Amino acid sequence: MGSLKRKRETQKEDEPGLLEKSFLHTGCDSWGRGRKLGQGGFGSVYLASVKKPKLGSEGFPGIMAVKSALMVESLELMMEKSLLQTLRSSPFVIDCYGEDVTAGLGHNLVYNVFLVVWLQI
Repeated sequence: MGSLKRKRETQKEDEPGLLEKSFLHTGCDSWGRGRKLGQGGFGSVYLASVKKPKLGSEGFPGIMAVKSALMVESLELMMEKSLLQTLRSSPFVIDCYGEDVTAGLGHNLVYNVFLVVWLQI
């Protein structure tokens, strides 16, 4: 138990949060942030998985990517999500499953966009 507490205290802001509370009704009752996949100009991208899908959440895959930014820095990410939704019928644009707002480390609000993830086997 002590090591878990120590990990919470030493966790950096760009690492996945241990506990995140969702504020939007996204179709995912619960999802977890995994390892960091990369970082861009509009946010960091993490592997994410649905923990407890709600009924009628067929649109959410079990494993996806989540692109995240602090809410105060998320205007570009919100615009990117809007553009992805507009172009969603194009075969050349990745799928966007929705958005969510969570409380991250230090209770900072984090804006999240759920995206398709391509896994190489």
